[in-house]
Amino acid sequence: MDKPKIFIDLDGTILDISEKAWRVYRDIMKENGRKYVSKKLYLSFGKNGAPIKKIIQKSGDGSIYGTFIKEWKKKIENADYLVLDKLPGARRKMLSWLSENFEVVLITLRSLPKSTFLQLKERKIDKFFKRVLVVPAKNRVSGPKWKLKYKTIKRCGGYKDSIMIGDTGTDILAGKKLGMKTIGVLWGIRNKGVLKRYKPDFLVRTPKELKNAILKLRKTI
Repeated sequence: MDKPKIFIDLDGTILDISEKAWRVYRDIMKENGRKYVSKKLYLSFGKNGAPIKKIIQKSGDGSIYGTFIKEWKKKIENADYLVLDKLPGARRKMLSWLSENFEVVLITLRSLPKSTFLQLKERKIDKFFKRVLVVPAKNRVSGPKWKLKYKTIKRCGGYKDSIMIGDTGTDILAGKKLGMKTIGVLWGIRNKGVLKRYKPDFLVRTPKELKNAILKLRKTI
């Protein structure tokens, strides 16, 4: 009998990307002779769902926005920055438990599939995924980001009676539009106030809470 399926996000949900995001932002601002806000303030903006344009404006000069976006795309998946991503032990254990009990599908909005697969292998977590879906820039469609994950999953199929796990509205909306149960994790890049707006079935603060939420949802599917 096939295992039930879990769809899970990578950046923020599995990997702690806070240091990488901060460094990329800081380095771009420095290289262009601009001021930048502290790491704490930068991350708090992100937690509250502020778009990067507003963060740049808070830094003192919104005119750099176009240049910033171009540089961000070049740097954010560069190997020199990817090494800054962290994998807390509790999340590794979470992945191990998920892979033992479910068919785990990773879906991430990244532009470079090759660097993504290499990072998973280097962190020794590639073995936990039955399938890895990377949505590269050339395949992206216009419109809200949730549509990118929605269309990718729908095209691949096999999502009936599944659960979507993620740390942003993108994940929750994509899952809901596909008829999945959804779980928002609060250790990622968005806070409770932001995620509540999307009405996930559960909001969890720890991997232990995530496990309990999954087990409860499985009884309702």
